[in-house]
Amino acid sequence: MTNDAMGSLLHRLREAAARGVLVDLRTGDPGGDDVMGSDRWDADRTVPAETLRAVLLGGVERVPGEVAAVRLAGARIRGVLDLSHADVEIPLFLTACSFTHTPDLTWSRLRTVELDGCAVPGLTARFAQVEGSVTLTSSVITRRADLSGARVGGQLDLSGSRLSPPGDVAFDGSGLLVEADLIGRQGLVSTGEVRLQGARVAGSVYLEGATFAGEVRLRNASVTGDLVLSDASMDDAAGTVLDAEHLNVGGSMLCSRVTTHGEIKLYSAHVTGQLVFIGARLDNPGGSAVISEDGLTTGGSVLFSDAEVRGAILMYRATVGGMLSFMNARLDHPGATALALDGLKVESLLHCGGTFTAEGSIRLGGARIGAAFTLDGALLSNPDGHALTCSDATMAVLRLRTRKPIVGTVDMRHAHVGNLDDDLSSWPEHLRLDGFTYDALVAPATVEERLAWIGRDTNGHRLRQPYEHLSAVYRRLGDDAAARQVLLIEHRRGRVELPWYGRAWGRLQDVTVGYGFRPLRAAAWLVGLLVAGTAVYALNPPKPLEAGKAPAFNPPFYTLDLLLPVIDFGQERAFNPTGPWQWLAYALVLSGWILATTIVAAVTRSLNRQ
Repeated sequence: MTNDAMGSLLHRLREAAARGVLVDLRTGDPGGDDVMGSDRWDADRTVPAETLRAVLLGGVERVPGEVAAVRLAGARIRGVLDLSHADVEIPLFLTACSFTHTPDLTWSRLRTVELDGCAVPGLTARFAQVEGSVTLTSSVITRRADLSGARVGGQLDLSGSRLSPPGDVAFDGSGLLVEADLIGRQGLVSTGEVRLQGARVAGSVYLEGATFAGEVRLRNASVTGDLVLSDASMDDAAGTVLDAEHLNVGGSMLCSRVTTHGEIKLYSAHVTGQLVFIGARLDNPGGSAVISEDGLTTGGSVLFSDAEVRGAILMYRATVGGMLSFMNARLDHPGATALALDGLKVESLLHCGGTFTAEGSIRLGGARIGAAFTLDGALLSNPDGHALTCSDATMAVLRLRTRKPIVGTVDMRHAHVGNLDDDLSSWPEHLRLDGFTYDALVAPATVEERLAWIGRDTNGHRLRQPYEHLSAVYRRLGDDAAARQVLLIEHRRGRVELPWYGRAWGRLQDVTVGYGFRPLRAAAWLVGLLVAGTAVYALNPPKPLEAGKAPAFNPPFYTLDLLLPVIDFGQERAFNPTGPWQWLAYALVLSGWILATTIVAAVTRSLNRQ
């Protein structure tokens, strides 16, 4: 371009800028105006970067009643537009323009910057100060867009743009401050890393429907309003798709129908409202689809309803102000942990009902659930390990009524449930019940069914607590017969661990008085032995030890003297049976001691229980 032509163009731009009038160099032919083919444009559409800079910095004569602005369309801007450290007094609006070099806005002060439908080989605006909005819509940016440390007084809009630096950071907003909304709607595509760590957005972040092929970093970022990722696609198969460690969201974090391939990190993130993954498709086989090792907190509910997850959801020590719902979700991580909620605190309901399916282990160790943990209609399977672990957890209600019996072990050790509302057919073949307590049984079932349930504990014959607690629950329900039967079975099952003499003694107590829980048996035995002894000794009276001194022989009282060790009617001392009747006397004495001992033991146990 000749000097005269450059001077003419400069004059034309200044005249238009003074009135805020558009200078449109487009031909009207869509093919001929394609910014990606700007190297084939006619020379009269080329604007030297220094010319544009001169208009922006050289000042324009203000026209009364008009708003000065640079408005340029269809231009090929040749060279580096260098506005670094400059104070630009008028807004810049570029439409369907192409840059040959990366514009430099480092440490500049600007009013408003809008690039719509432009082709830009990168953008450098580190620590720039923009009073109004920054609009980079429907543009193609082929190298890094760097706004780290910048301040935008209005909104930052990236809607419809394509950020495609090969193997590099696509957008760097580290430490960025946006006083309004940050927007990336209408098909925003980024094929590089997006950095927003430490960024502050005074409004909301709208990235619904965006596509990210690379990590999105929101570590230590703060969003006053909502963070919206609904319908977005996020892919970083090699690692993390979303790093939201220590993210603070003043509204809700909405990720409905999001599709991910990689890991979402929510370490110590805080969401004042809801955290929503309804209908999400989260994919990271063999790894963690969602992970928060410590401190995730939400003021509202966390919803994974209808989500499909391949990989683990690990939310250790999370605090949920509302409900945590996995209703109709499918978690697929066979042979490994599908869902870990150890240390969870949830104010309301933990809902794993509907068509909820988990292939892999679910862990709730030490969880605190304010309302119910419901597994209505669920399907849990982890054949070679624990399907469900609730050790040390507490919850107001456990509602366990699964579609099919759980496959794998259920560990309820030292858990506490207010109301246990279960279908006994839902429990698996292998349980761990030591220390498990519940205040009430919504569906008590028969005592035989409950005893069979306790019998599924692989160590059940060694444990007393599950029986003692079930007995206490039956007693509170007013079913003393069931309570006694439970304790009787406890002793029967427990004696298999005793040495032979202990087992023998246990069987004897069982037969005689049912371990003290069948006290009428002792009376029956005593009556039977009294009748038998009376009949035998009436027919075969023993001889007195000293003739002429012994009292008259009385068969019933003689038999009672033999049977009752603490009662003395004087008959036993006065007569001496011989032969087989002497052996009968020994048997009656021994039987009396056994019956007396078991009765005392039964009375002692009864007093201890009371």
